[in-house]
Amino acid sequence: MFAEGHGSRPAPLHAVFDDWVRGGLKRDAHLGSIGGGNHFVEVQVVERVLDARTAYAWGVRPGAVCVMVHSGSLGFGHAAAHVLRALAGPAGGHVGMAVPLADAALAHEARTVIANAANFAFVNRALLTLQALDALRRVTGDFSARAVYDAPHNLTWGALHRKGATPARGPGDAALLGTPFEHVGEPVLVPGSMGDRSFLLVGRGCGSSLHSAAHGAGRALARGRAMRDAGVAASLEGVRVVTPVNPRTTRADVWARKRQELAQEAPAAYKAIAATVDTLERAGMALPVAALRPLLTVKG
Repeated sequence: MFAEGHGSRPAPLHAVFDDWVRGGLKRDAHLGSIGGGNHFVEVQVVERVLDARTAYAWGVRPGAVCVMVHSGSLGFGHAAAHVLRALAGPAGGHVGMAVPLADAALAHEARTVIANAANFAFVNRALLTLQALDALRRVTGDFSARAVYDAPHNLTWGALHRKGATPARGPGDAALLGTPFEHVGEPVLVPGSMGDRSFLLVGRGCGSSLHSAAHGAGRALARGRAMRDAGVAASLEGVRVVTPVNPRTTRADVWARKRQELAQEAPAAYKAIAATVDTLERAGMALPVAALRPLLTVKG
């Protein structure tokens, strides 16, 4: 099982998030939700093992079925962003992340807000994973499953803010001491697209990249442009898409609009994953461990 997204493993809580958030935000209404955009829950198969030693240490076997989850803190994180903007004041601009660290009280509140959102994201991915495993058991019968890693890619770590990048710490890194990853490096999850593979890599602790790596293939086209590109929509032809809108019984104009929406996440809207993985390897950021082929992708 793999979980990847905004936030990290649970951080200590110093206050209750409700101290800041008002307006009737309901956590339970968001927990277990995938979210929109490029978030997903995907059932995959380990198509190829590229680093047998590391894969064995992590329990990854050729032919094994796995679940990868990419989601974050959803509406909870959105509320956290508003709190951070309020804490930052005019100095934060339209982004609102520039909380004056010299003010100990403000810095403490800002870190607590981020920690709460990270905790929410971690629990949300755990629930999504459990739901996926439960659905698979209903169809296939009982089986054993183990978690491999939960990797954040949008989070502030002290003075380091990783946006669109995931930690890729290498063997012997102080943060990995006492963990199962201290001798090999930490897992790095690089999702592809619905029509391409995803990859599991191992971090190498590259100092010039701040011990970080890319967290995905990246978009080839912005969402708006992808919706208007006929070639992008055509790349959905090889993907069986199931939606609440039935193309055989729905008005042509309604189905055309739905296809435009689907094109935002079509395979051709994303870059080829192989080039990204090759770059990470050549730059010494991370080494590929296994290639994962999608079997079923669920999007919000």
